[in-house]
Amino acid sequence: MSQDMFEMIKKMDRNNFETQFALQCSPFITGLKVSNLFAISILQYSKLEYILTVSNYSFKRLYYTKNKVIYLLYDEKKLKEYLRKDIVRKILYKLGYPYNTHKDIDKLLVIFKEKYARYMEKKEAFPHEMGIFLGYPIEDVVGYLKNNGENSACVGYWKVYKNVEEKQNLFREFEYAKESVIRCLAQGMNILDVMKYYSCKDEILSFNKWNIFN
Repeated sequence: MSQDMFEMIKKMDRNNFETQFALQCSPFITGLKVSNLFAISILQYSKLEYILTVSNYSFKRLYYTKNKVIYLLYDEKKLKEYLRKDIVRKILYKLGYPYNTHKDIDKLLVIFKEKYARYMEKKEAFPHEMGIFLGYPIEDVVGYLKNNGENSACVGYWKVYKNVEEKQNLFREFEYAKESVIRCLAQGMNILDVMKYYSCKDEILSFNKWNIFN
């Protein structure tokens, strides 16, 4: 993180909803990640749900306490593409999920939510398939499961087991995304406008890619 960015963040209200959203979810906001966890004060959750709804992003309340709500935010189209992979479906099946429900994300997330709640409340085993629902590269999810979270080649936004240089470059992109979103907010944009901007940008990039390769 650059020094001027560090100074910019210091001047921002860290308890502000938009600041927290930018700090925790910039790779998701900018389209680099298909999904993201986000914890927010119970007093501000309705604002988040409004913004996500008007921005056409999907969300699932995973867990809540008297103080906060934990969400899974996701791009439904992109997450469906990821969950459609045969290896992903096989892993989820081994972990207790129906094999043929990848077209209905909500059914999968209901099971995941229940397992996550049992982990939070009863200290049952952590649902390591969270990496799948967060869209992590499947080779790293497999590596994590095979090694019980040990022996990773490097650690960034997740534990990396293969293609280290590629993942490190991606992590740097995530940091650039965070700086970009923070700068937008510092210049007076609200988070909804930032999300709409990157949504349009993502659509343009997808359109251009389609025209190049088709």
